[in-house]
Amino acid sequence: MTPYLFIPTGQYDKDEALNLGENRYKLTLQAGYSKRILSNLSWDLTGDITWYGDNDKIKSNSKLKQDMGYQLQTSLRYFANEKFDIRAGLSYQENGDTKIDEIKTDTFKQTKLWVGTGINISPTSQAILTYGRDLEVENGFKIDNSLNIRLLYAF
Repeated sequence: MTPYLFIPTGQYDKDEALNLGENRYKLTLQAGYSKRILSNLSWDLTGDITWYGDNDKIKSNSKLKQDMGYQLQTSLRYFANEKFDIRAGLSYQENGDTKIDEIKTDTFKQTKLWVGTGINISPTSQAILTYGRDLEVENGFKIDNSLNIRLLYAF
């Protein structure tokens, strides 16, 4: 279980169209579970819940409120050997409805699928390559195809 606390630091200007910060606190609690089903097959389950603080410095002196959001992910990993695995997963995310002066905007919802591989290059380095796509999206942009590469070096 891992908590993440987001603190509003840095500059925020309600008159700018784009801000790197949100001018609000957020707290995310994430829990994960991993189980070896067979000697070469594991199942992972991860969930997180995010609580959002209010942003009381948006345009026209309004207040932004957001309902709790959550995400669930599950995946299977087949270990061909100690250095190479094949993986596939499914994820569902719902960010929480937002309200500005009691005008509600429906939440972003996303269901996505991915397949890929993990390669342990050395005892301290790993590469993960995944292909993914959104299966269903509400109130947001749908991604038809994505390719993600992650390189990890533990020191």
